Amino acid sequence: MKSYSRIFFLTLIFIVSVLTVKIWGDKISSPKVSALATVKNVLEGAGGDINQESPVIDKTFVSEIASTGNFSENPTSTLKFASEGVCSEVEFSSRAILVEYLNQNISVAEINSTRRWPIASITKLITAVVAVENIDPELSITLTDKALKAEGDVGNFKSVQTFKANDLIKAMLLLSSNDAAMALSETFGSEKFLALMRGKLKEIGMEETSLYESTGLSSKNQSTPRDIAKLMRYLYNYHPEILKLTRSPRETAYEIKTKTREVFMNINKFAGQSGFIGGKTGFINDSGGNLVSLFNVRGQPVVIIVFGSNDRFKESEQILECI
Repeated sequence: MKSYSRIFFLTLIFIVSVLTVKIWGDKISSPKVSALATVKNVLEGAGGDINQESPVIDKTFVSEIASTGNFSENPTSTLKFASEGVCSEVEFSSRAILVEYLNQNISVAEINSTRRWPIASITKLITAVVAVENIDPELSITLTDKALKAEGDVGNFKSVQTFKANDLIKAMLLLSSNDAAMALSETFGSEKFLALMRGKLKEIGMEETSLYESTGLSSKNQSTPRDIAKLMRYLYNYHPEILKLTRSPRETAYEIKTKTREVFMNINKFAGQSGFIGGKTGFINDSGGNLVSLFNVRGQPVVIIVFGSNDRFKESEQILECI
């Protein structure tokens, strides 16, 4: 009887040991599965099929999303200026910077200037170019429910309100209105409008820029500081009226059906300042603070581009003081 009890006891101990090892093994291995799933979800959210090699998504950018979730905590980078002036080296939080004399194509300072980055609402500068070149400024455009579903409600637009195309361009550039950008793109159909935007990229020579929609809400809308400098050169040479709008402190518009007067206040802090030629803000969680600014410096247009900044206006001002 004692031998049977002993065998039963040993068997019970063996079973408990096996179960314990399995449970602890599952606990140890599960974080690896979870981490892989997290990276997979991030990659799918950024670009779709993780097994497909894509030239669109910056791989470093994707890995940083996987590790940090967003770009709210930026490392400090040291910006070295090409010539000894007021500054020689200054620390910034921006992930990418380019400072360039626009007409001479001479770089004053740069950090990661050829690296792709989500450009957010800087996209709207390209949207504006396509709209100005392809849509009658007097065309009446009625805002649809689809357009109003775009994230953000700046402008307080309502369904079936009707504005001239030129007034929607004002709202898009001064308020950074996503609704206005969507309404403009719907005039040709979003896909055709996107094709026109991509065609404009090729014409300008922005080979490192990828666009998927007209507002900048998608983190797949990516470019490099050097490509954005090309865009600013194109605007400066061919569309000064767009730059004029972006530097205007305020613009008026009229809702056609009710004759209601609207006033759009520019969200760009540089608007109206002496020497500011024009530019555009951009922000989504995946990009951090983006800002492209064109200034008149001693009679020469100088472009300052900062991507992924904790304080885009302050850092742009610091750079301007160093030129």
